[in-house]
Amino acid sequence: NGIAQVYTTTPDESIIYNIIDSTGKTILSGYSILKFATNNYYAVVSSPENGLGKLYLSNFKFESYENGISNIDFFNGFNGIKYKDIYYYSTGTKDLRDNNFDFTAFEANKIKSIAMSYYYKQDYTSAIDNLNDAISANSEDADAYYYLSKCYQGNNNSYSAKTAIDRAIVLSPNTTMYYWDRIEVCKSTRDYSQIINDCNTLISLNDYNKGQIYFTKGYYESESGNYQQSIYSYSKCISLKYSEANSYNNRGSAYSKLNKNQEALADYKKAISNSSYSSNEDKALYYSNCGLSYYNLKRKSEACNMFRKSLYYSNTYARYYNYYCR
Repeated sequence: NGIAQVYTTTPDESIIYNIIDSTGKTILSGYSILKFATNNYYAVVSSPENGLGKLYLSNFKFESYENGISNIDFFNGFNGIKYKDIYYYSTGTKDLRDNNFDFTAFEANKIKSIAMSYYYKQDYTSAIDNLNDAISANSEDADAYYYLSKCYQGNNNSYSAKTAIDRAIVLSPNTTMYYWDRIEVCKSTRDYSQIINDCNTLISLNDYNKGQIYFTKGYYESESGNYQQSIYSYSKCISLKYSEANSYNNRGSAYSKLNKNQEALADYKKAISNSSYSSNEDKALYYSNCGLSYYNLKRKSEACNMFRKSLYYSNTYARYYNYYCR
């Protein structure tokens, strides 16, 4: 392969490894050769002081791996491991352990891969057992906690799901999908203040789906009775052109809760005018809400006209026509 490993013994009997080329010139001092890549394109080298690196055999360029053993992943179907883009296949791991490989993350990922096979089969109980074992082997794996939360949700255990996703967020506070997962958990526990806080965090993290964030935030602000803030959030949705018909409708409902019937009516009309691609059920809702606003403004004839139009799309809100217009 054009390189060799040599060592010298110092007066204090410690050993210093060096890597030399075919002429005997030292290429790297203090490094030993762990493995050659399967294509002999590079070698993996190790130093007690500097950790792992990759030495290209064509030009002897050296590249340090700064992330260490955390990048080791289990390789299904083979008795080996993958380190970044380097694959090892061996009959055992003793030779790697002898070369200072820490297999903590490797063993944890091996267990997690088994857990994931159960997860995709929707065998959440078995997945939970294996994920807990993986976490025992590596308690810093945020993804393991994330999937543990998903499994607890699959088993309708919202309390345990919340505990798991909370830990994932502590370990990786900038991962936006963890906040979306916690929002889903908190919907089932009706923890609306946490949902609103997580939406604010997603905004600060510049999550790409700002429209959905503001829509979710506006909905749960309204559910919490914070109608003025909900109006602001839905206004942001509208400015982002996110689900415009629903955003106008929901902002109209927030105005209605504040007895601002004229503003509510204007928004319900805009919901109708933006409803070309809405379902019939949604269209029926928009016309019905428009009718209620007219009625609150003491414009009964126009209210009943809206209620009749609602009936054209669905009978869901027939009670309003039957109560106010007969």
